[in-house]
Amino acid sequence: MKKILSIALILGLFGMSVMAQSKTSYFMDGYNYKHDLNPALSPYRGYFNLMGHYAIGINSNLSATQFLYPSSTSDELYTFLHPEVSANQFLNSLNDKNILSLDTDIDVLGFGFYIGRGFFSFDTKLQVDFGTNLPKEFFAFLKQGMNGSNTVYDIRNFNISSKVYASAGIGYAYDIFDNLRVGVKAKYLVAAAGLDANIDQMQIKMSDQGWAINTQATLTAQGYGLETVYGNDTEDQTTPDYITGIEFDPEQLKPAGSGFAFDFGINYSPIKNLNISAALTNVGSIKWEQGSVTKAQSAGEVSYGGFELDVNEGVSEESINHLTEELTNGMMNMIQFREVPVSGSGNTQRLDSRFLIGAEYSVLNNHISAGMLYTCDNTAYGRFNEVLASINLRPFKALQLSGSYTLYSDYGSSFGASLSLLNILYLSWDHILTNFSPQFVPLDVLSTQVEIGLRLPLGKYRKRDLDKFLYLGK
Repeated sequence: MKKILSIALILGLFGMSVMAQSKTSYFMDGYNYKHDLNPALSPYRGYFNLMGHYAIGINSNLSATQFLYPSSTSDELYTFLHPEVSANQFLNSLNDKNILSLDTDIDVLGFGFYIGRGFFSFDTKLQVDFGTNLPKEFFAFLKQGMNGSNTVYDIRNFNISSKVYASAGIGYAYDIFDNLRVGVKAKYLVAAAGLDANIDQMQIKMSDQGWAINTQATLTAQGYGLETVYGNDTEDQTTPDYITGIEFDPEQLKPAGSGFAFDFGINYSPIKNLNISAALTNVGSIKWEQGSVTKAQSAGEVSYGGFELDVNEGVSEESINHLTEELTNGMMNMIQFREVPVSGSGNTQRLDSRFLIGAEYSVLNNHISAGMLYTCDNTAYGRFNEVLASINLRPFKALQLSGSYTLYSDYGSSFGASLSLLNILYLSWDHILTNFSPQFVPLDVLSTQVEIGLRLPLGKYRKRDLDKFLYLGK
């Protein structure tokens, strides 16, 4: 568990190490994976893919400049904990809720093809999802520590969630009418590991005599090969041992859970050249086997002597790993998780789902179109909204371009771009990072999605609009 929390703190504090599909490509006809965003949308040509599609996304309302600061006397960078960085300068740059999510999506095998008025697709994927909400009060505690004879911090809603799983999905889209298409996708999930940690409240009372910490927290770790390690740093021998870490034996790694997820979509054309679409995706959960689950709780008040951090080093991989280890050890000793029995047949972990609605209008015989897309991601650590506008160019079937700008986003606004070439190569970058420090540290908000695809085209081109339309009023 110590290793798990270390990874979470590294990601949450420094963001160096994400639904990952490109939103910029939502209205691109040459994008073969648009059915991942909306199962009612299909490319106008079939495809075959073998380890040729990779996507990674980071969504955050944080930037590296909030945690790394240049030294006033040298070319070094310091972390936010360094004494040279003032508390007001650092804390005033933060939000009340500081969000970071990381998602990766690798297609192992996939293909799609048309059958009459329908489009059939199959894909198998490897996915890693991570998300955390770090409250501002947590950083205030780390930065300021004890700033008076009696100091109190009230940290609430500190959440961490992660999943590592594989999926196999079958999708089908069908034209009910010439202007109305519906789609559905069913996915079977096999999971290897997961984590849900929730600190509902941690009140830290600091004085010259010591720290009194009152916590209400739960932690659930899933996966085979986990062995709980106990310890106790108190002199009171009557105090029960608490969890100081969980060791992992890779030889015992095997599937630890399974589940199902479903995608639903619709695409409707009320008048010629106008398409309105909506989708609800990734609705499902993973059921973990009881033998793979470790549960722990922390409730009540404990006494703690406090911990000190060595923050005087410059920024390097070694210094960040050392600082993270210090933070992890300190947090584990403060929270003092104790293992509790797992009731029932295991536990269920909900997937992050997404709702979206889009509208697109095309001109010049569909060579140019403008689109607007709204998405709402429902995650374990909150709901997040985004409104994106795009321009889509289709000069040839073999060349398609899309550009986007996020008009509103909980993660910040920026540009995106996508390219489809020869219906073989696909590249996309949402929330393009453009501003870097001399040390190549991104200065923009840490929110970006990159996707690359190589696939073999199958079958003939399919017309986007059929010759006949059944519009309302006709």
